[in-house]
Formats: sequence, C-alpha cells, structure tokens
Amino acid sequence: MKKDKNGNFILLNRSILEWGWADDLYVFKFFICCIMFASFKPQVYRGIKLKRGQFITSLADLSERTGLSVHCIQNCIKKLKTTGEISEKVYPKK
Repeated sequence: MKKDKNGNFILLNRSILEWGWADDLYVFKFFICCIMFASFKPQVYRGIKLKRGQFITSLADLSERTGLSVHCIQNCIKKLKTTGEISEKVYPKK
C-alpha cells in the first residue's frame, strides 16, 4: 500500500469498540461519518476559517451523505453533545 500524503485516510483504534456509544449503531455510524467529513488541516470554506476536525454542513446534507433520517441525525447530535464528543456552531442560511 502506498503512503498517502493527502490525508485521505483515518486511523481508527480498536478501543473505539469500548466507547460509550459503540453499542448505538446510529450514533456510532454518524460519529465515524463526522470523522470522515472533518477537515484534516486548517482551511477556509466560503470565507469561514475551519480548524482541523471541523466541517460545515446541514441536516439535509448529513442525511443524504449518511443515509440516516434528519430526525435520527438530530438525536445523534444531541447524544454526542451531551457527552462532549462534538460541538456545533449554527450559521444563518446564506
């Protein structure tokens, strides 16, 4: 396997199976998708500076990209926010 210099991969430790949300299939899938969508280096998107680990999206976009319903995504976000795994900043529609 060639070494990827573009950051097109993630390393995932097996200990994630011991994570508190590992037994919740929807939250687990959503969280892994968020990791995949997140920026791996600082960048600017439509004039908004993103740090490593951040990304810009919408509920509709997340639904389409993950195959989960908007309601399911809202529940996943709520759960992950309560334990501090994710945070969100809401921007007005542009």
